[in-house]
Amino acid sequence: GAADGYCLAWSEASDPTSTLALPRLLADVNLDGRQDVILSRAECGAHTCFEDLAVLTWDGTTLANRWDGSSLDLPYPEVRIVEATDGAPQVQVTGTGFGSVGAGPYRPVRRTWRWDAPSGRLRVAAEERLPSAYRIHLLQDAMAAESAGRTQDAADMYRRVMTDDQLLDWQDPASERANLGAFAAFRLVRLLLIAGEVNLAQGELDALQSGHPAGADGHAFAVMAAAFRESFAGAADPAAACDAARQAVEASAGDILRRLDFGYANPAPTLAELCPGS
Repeated sequence: GAADGYCLAWSEASDPTSTLALPRLLADVNLDGRQDVILSRAECGAHTCFEDLAVLTWDGTTLANRWDGSSLDLPYPEVRIVEATDGAPQVQVTGTGFGSVGAGPYRPVRRTWRWDAPSGRLRVAAEERLPSAYRIHLLQDAMAAESAGRTQDAADMYRRVMTDDQLLDWQDPASERANLGAFAAFRLVRLLLIAGEVNLAQGELDALQSGHPAGADGHAFAVMAAAFRESFAGAADPAAACDAARQAVEASAGDILRRLDFGYANPAPTLAELCPGS
């Protein structure tokens, strides 16, 4: 305010079509004692709420929004202000999950905004997928590790997907575990063959075929693994072997992909992504 009374520092237009709730003040943003706040408004759909955030700092004349980026993709977020090791304030927004069963098991995502003193703005500094106890999320981590060239980590995680009794499944635990375990076994066979570990790969393939016979959940992945092994033995060409593996199950691709669909909060693989050709 001024010496003779209050003056307008911030305004937002009313939108009758918006689902955003009224703003609420959470905290001082940069912990320097000046008048700066995080302004948060909830936006709720049929099942899930999100938070629209702004950072208002006093620039000597009025309040200005210093927030870069958006948090409107993080469901039911938890908002925390933390201090980095160098003392710079950070805002952590962690999505905790959708309210709809159709979303499937949610992998918590934490996005961190860091106060950037030279620009005087809060900017996205990091984003991380938090640990999850779900089997599908460990499988996703294994595939990401393989893509990044961390083959031993990937192999270890594939084996956990296949054998870990402590991992959580979603709606049909027995069927989901069988299919995810068989998919992980196929990816492990592929990984081992490409690495030249032929005997280990054959042992994993034998176990996959005996554990998932015709008519059983996951049998399609045993078919893919056998086709990959046969093609790879002839030319040692991962791309050609993946083509052979996909062609071997092309007629039942829809059913295979349906069994790997864990709701809209999780990426649904395509047939091509089941066996990347490199």
